[in-house]
Amino acid sequence: MRGQICLAALLLLIVGASFAFADEPFYLYQRGYFGAQGDISLETETAYGNRETRLLGADVVEQGLRVRVAGTDWLSFEGWGGFALRTDENAEGDGRDSAVSGDVFARVLNQERQFVNLSLGLGYLYDYGQNSIPRARLTVGRQWRDFDLSFSTLAEMPLTEEKEREEEAEAEGEEEEEAGAYDEVDLIFSAAFSYGLTDWMRLGAESVLEDAEGFWDTEEAEGGAKMLLGPTAYFAATDNMFVRLNAASVIPLTSNQQTRVPGGATNNGPGFLGRIALGYTFR
Repeated sequence: MRGQICLAALLLLIVGASFAFADEPFYLYQRGYFGAQGDISLETETAYGNRETRLLGADVVEQGLRVRVAGTDWLSFEGWGGFALRTDENAEGDGRDSAVSGDVFARVLNQERQFVNLSLGLGYLYDYGQNSIPRARLTVGRQWRDFDLSFSTLAEMPLTEEKEREEEAEAEGEEEEEAGAYDEVDLIFSAAFSYGLTDWMRLGAESVLEDAEGFWDTEEAEGGAKMLLGPTAYFAATDNMFVRLNAASVIPLTSNQQTRVPGGATNNGPGFLGRIALGYTFR
């Protein structure tokens, strides 16, 4: 019961406080950009210590490529592919070195007619653990001249194969649920704001509450709930080129049994995240 109450409170907080949505790709954690019809954007993304690669070890840098297509002013598509660069010479390869994803976003409300923008997204992630993860996203918000505010909710539902779980359990000599099991659902909430200081520069902040189910579940795949918090910046180098930067501190909020590591050890400690995206939009 307490878990359901916490979840309901978080959902009310996200929906009730959400008054903004950017129609430009200002942020690195807020997804669902709707540009002019026919816009195609290519982005290279470099990240250190993000949510997926942290499970591969401390010395991992992720490199990715994102393609964003604006079909109409209410429909967009994003495709992404990434791979992990292991800087630790002693690290052993385990197959978790590449990942791909795809998402479709539909705008349900438009602030020009309904005061706020609201979009829904459905997607699929094949992660570094070679696991299939369907996901759903809701983003809601509004932009006032130079000020922008955005909130989103993301739910990921891993589809771990039962046979794979049994094989992992047999190899480790453990019970099935202790051998690299994923959560039934991962809940991620994020918020961001920015202010346009000039026509080509915006500064703000982004925060992400990852794995919120760690507040009520004793076991959590990634080790527990954590908060990511830090500054963000957006620079329009030209009418077509842009740069986005984000640096964030990782603040652990709970310490749960980490089921994706055999033996149940936890590494949900403080850390640092850094991300940079360089993009170009074809119009």
